Amino acid sequence: MTVYQFTDFAAPHEEYNAATQAVTFTTDPEATTVLSYGFNGMSRDADRGWCQYSYFVPDGVRRETETKILIVLGDDIGDYVLQGYADGGCDQEIDGVSCTVTRRETTLADVLDLLCRAYQAEFEQFSLGRGQESPFRYLSQAQYQGLVWQLLEQYGLFSGTPKDRYSDGRLDEILMEALSQERVLYLSFPVTVPAGGSVTVAASFCKAPSYDYGCSGSENVGLQGYDLVTALGSTLELTDQTAALVNTDPIEIVRQNLGFDLENGVTQVSLDLAEPYYYLEIRPLEG
Repeated sequence: MTVYQFTDFAAPHEEYNAATQAVTFTTDPEATTVLSYGFNGMSRDADRGWCQYSYFVPDGVRRETETKILIVLGDDIGDYVLQGYADGGCDQEIDGVSCTVTRRETTLADVLDLLCRAYQAEFEQFSLGRGQESPFRYLSQAQYQGLVWQLLEQYGLFSGTPKDRYSDGRLDEILMEALSQERVLYLSFPVTVPAGGSVTVAASFCKAPSYDYGCSGSENVGLQGYDLVTALGSTLELTDQTAALVNTDPIEIVRQNLGFDLENGVTQVSLDLAEPYYYLEIRPLEG
């Protein structure tokens, strides 16, 4: 695997505040796959194998990563052309735009380690400046890199059928969305039940309601939805389950199959374990 890293940026920012550097080359799409990080633009002509990647030259003002990398899998790209432009449209050529390009052979694991650490540093710099809490307070680099690999293999170019937003090989989206992708998490822990005895296990989890956005045009705008399942991936044989409503004032129950009845004070119900799925939709009322 070949990596091209772009550093030592220079451009006439006093004249062109969106000065852009582009790198152009040709490849055989059947023999070469290109991944990118830190590039703002990309153009391709699949018939000719023509590719152009571009980035706004860092000026120390924009929140712009200075990590610019092309990762080439398969046959190398060979000769390339560097050209400066007045802006990201890459139409007006200008002089004075330059950079240093370093080519090296490495492994994908090594370059992803580099990118993940760079992304963490940039993310924390930005989040601290905005007063936001960093997810890396709870997430180790090893865990983060594992999530990035997982996203690449499930939905990225390594999946065989990549999602549209990942099909151009931009790793920026992969590294960003690995932190925000919704997941189903299973928690397991050992429990020893003494012979003839019993054990009480208490667990709690807070889940925000589902909803439709105000601009969606849905008839369910303004509703909050909750879903319950009586069994999902568990090896436990449950003999009893109950559901309860707390903080019920002021809400209106719009749809449900649980059996709550606020008017008659029924806020706790026993669940039928033969029913796999329960739902509750409420509308908050003005206080």
